[in-house]
Formats: sequence, C-alpha cells, structure tokens
Amino acid sequence: MNTTFYEKLFAGKVEWALHTTYTCNMDYIAELVKAQYANEMQKTDRLDLTKTAVFYHQSETVALQCRGANTKVCLHQIAQILYPLQSKQQTHHAKISLVQYTQNSTIGYRLAVYSKNLEF
Repeated sequence: MNTTFYEKLFAGKVEWALHTTYTCNMDYIAELVKAQYANEMQKTDRLDLTKTAVFYHQSETVALQCRGANTKVCLHQIAQILYPLQSKQQTHHAKISLVQYTQNSTIGYRLAVYSKNLEF
C-alpha cells in the first residue's frame, strides 16, 4: 500500500474508522494504524484507539508479532481494537475502510476498497 493512498484516505481530522481484513496480520494492521494516526504519533507515544475498529475473519489466528512495522503503538493496545467476523460462510477478500473525517467544519465519509494490486 503506498503512502499517497493512506494520505488520501486519512486526510482531514479522522473522527473514527472501521477496517476489515481477511487475515489478522499485525504487521499490516500496525502500518494501517500508524498511517491513520500519523499526526497524533508525532505528538505523543500514547494513542487513543477507541474510535478505531479492525474486523477480521475469525478462522485466522491473531499473531501478536510486529516485525519491522516501526510503530510506537503497543501491540497489546492494537489487539484491543480487533473484532472477529462471526460468519464462517463468507469470504472476505478485499480490505475495506470506512472513515469519518472533518475538514473545514464539514463532516464527510470515505469508503476505500483495496487489495495488494488494486485500490479505489
């Protein structure tokens, strides 16, 4: 995922964000959270992730490892925002992000659907 994509997705003041992913890959989730909280991370080591949720397919195990993600966010803190999807009957392939943001006193929403080779 390139930086420009994240900059567009998280432009403005992010009020809350919901993300889905098929696999619960902590490297990916740490990078996503780091991009979402880029401005706040420059100011503090402690982030309030209560307005963020990551949903993942429950057949995948959660590996609390983060190799090379270069993030100040505690993995235990990230683990508290992970929620397993309940249905085993569905396949959730693409990553989806829904973001509510405020820009110039206007509330807006962004919906992104992306995989490793396509994003919109």
